[in-house]
Amino acid sequence: MVSSLGRILDCFFFPYRDTEVTTVTAEQVEELEEFMESIFIYAVVWSIGITTNIPGRVAFDAKFREIAGKDNKHMLPKGGLVYDYCFYM
Repeated sequence: MVSSLGRILDCFFFPYRDTEVTTVTAEQVEELEEFMESIFIYAVVWSIGITTNIPGRVAFDAKFREIAGKDNKHMLPKGGLVYDYCFYM
């Protein structure tokens, strides 16, 4: 069984799979590697963090920022909750 985290990650990884028609290039792999941290943050917020109510989301936001903010190369903006932001590749 695939978790919701796995499903979200699969959506972002799909364009980077070899098919009968296309082959993923080294440049595409480098591009994906650059986005990996942001993709993971997005997937965690919308798979684990979405399972709560409004007060829980506020608490999740605070804890998630505390944990992810330590070494996160792609910092979340200070305003709003983590749910207020989108990830665009």
